[in-house]
Amino acid sequence: MYEVTHSGAWLPVSAWGDSEAWNRLIGWINNNCQNVGARLIITPKLTDQLNSPDGLRAFARDAARVDARGNGPGCRWEAGDGPIIVVWPEELTVQNCVRTVAGLPQQLIIVLEQAVLGAHSFQGWACAVGAYNAETGDHEHPNPDLDEQLDAILSSFENELMGPPRAGLLREKLHEVCVGGFDEDFVVTYAIALGYQGDVGRLRRHYSAARQN
Repeated sequence: MYEVTHSGAWLPVSAWGDSEAWNRLIGWINNNCQNVGARLIITPKLTDQLNSPDGLRAFARDAARVDARGNGPGCRWEAGDGPIIVVWPEELTVQNCVRTVAGLPQQLIIVLEQAVLGAHSFQGWACAVGAYNAETGDHEHPNPDLDEQLDAILSSFENELMGPPRAGLLREKLHEVCVGGFDEDFVVTYAIALGYQGDVGRLRRHYSAARQN
């Protein structure tokens, strides 16, 4: 069964330059994380600079640091420690983080979006986990119907999702999701939040084909 097993927070790309949003996020982490001092920062590359804005600098201070492949100098962070903070998130990175925290309901994943080339929106992930939205100060909300649809699709069509898109029941089921008005980013990152560990590129291609029906 595919279901959310973690919680988290989300800084949308539109809030990157909002100092109040950063303050809200820091306050939320301090209030909700049992071990704020043991933070893990993940960026696409270790050379990515974390000295701006001030909110990001505060997160990065004395935190363990790795790149998207998990490489970093002397990382002492272990699953069950403080929050995982994913800066400029990539889908595979968040997918790996969800795997890491599976079965640890107190573990937080914090996704910090920024406008970089090729970036995807993680609003679907944020909705699925009921993430705290630092821009609004409110929590996002899961969609029970989408939960049920994706659980059925991901559970029943595992083999088909590994192959190329083709006409059939899988496409029909995905088209039913399309009718809800959800774009690819939303559906793929929602699936990641539910624990989907398959090829997200193939899932995108299947969903794109279903939208063209």
